[in-house]
Amino acid sequence: MKNVNADYHQDFYAWLSIQLFHLKNHNFDNLDLDNLIEEVEAMGRKEIREMKGIMIVLIAHLLKAKFQPEKNETSWRKTLQEQRIHLGFVLEDSPSLKNHLEDEEWMNNVWGYAVNMASAETNLAKGTFPDLPIWTANQILDENFPC
Repeated sequence: MKNVNADYHQDFYAWLSIQLFHLKNHNFDNLDLDNLIEEVEAMGRKEIREMKGIMIVLIAHLLKAKFQPEKNETSWRKTLQEQRIHLGFVLEDSPSLKNHLEDEEWMNNVWGYAVNMASAETNLAKGTFPDLPIWTANQILDENFPC
């Protein structure tokens, strides 16, 4: 197999197969390092985005349960359970992602998106919800909290 950099832009799967071939055969001089580095970085960002999306849904549903208790629907509890299980799988595969859950800036960012989602789904004003997290990551992930 030869190294053809243009394949990256023309046929990603073919490019990936070539890179894999070179890695398995220790042909490191034939790797398309610039694009390979870009792809490895993108993989990490994808993992973080996945966790962020799960946390946004979790927090939004917890906010809906807290601020619209009269509408605390079974589907909300089901979604909380599903998302907690999903996040458990993500953290099982990549335990170092848990560091983001302990990062105040990251959690504040996620919280803001969750408030937007909860507001849109409940028709309650954004100001109804706290601007900053009122729960810890451990509480959010606890299957018995608060429902």
